[in-house]
Amino acid sequence: MLKGFVLGILLHVCQIGVFYAYGVFVSFLPAGSRQNEWSFAFLYLPFLIGLTQLVYMVPAIALLWRNNRQIAKGVMLVAALTFLLNATCLGFLFSSLKPKGVPLNPLPDKPPAHALLLRRTEPARLSGWPRA
Repeated sequence: MLKGFVLGILLHVCQIGVFYAYGVFVSFLPAGSRQNEWSFAFLYLPFLIGLTQLVYMVPAIALLWRNNRQIAKGVMLVAALTFLLNATCLGFLFSSLKPKGVPLNPLPDKPPAHALLLRRTEPARLSGWPRA
């Protein structure tokens, strides 16, 4: 299983090398080239390594499963850990983003608009709020 774990890590290192080589290749293309438009999309793929690893991990696991299941289990462990770590980090990143200039609670001293509509029909439930 340790050999499979190391193999999974090496596959990830190879993916990083492929992205780096592609970035170097695209940087030498002319500015108006059609390939240059795709280079921007490839910048985001390393952030989605949890999904892009399926391109090389699934065939590797399928080939190893026939010959040596212990190594295949190690590669599966690396793939699962990578996916979970990537999903967690992206979840924290996206949950911390908020548009500039938008306060979290724009009117903290006033009740929400739907509460004002309820006030007209059920004044006893909302008696603690000031009138608008």
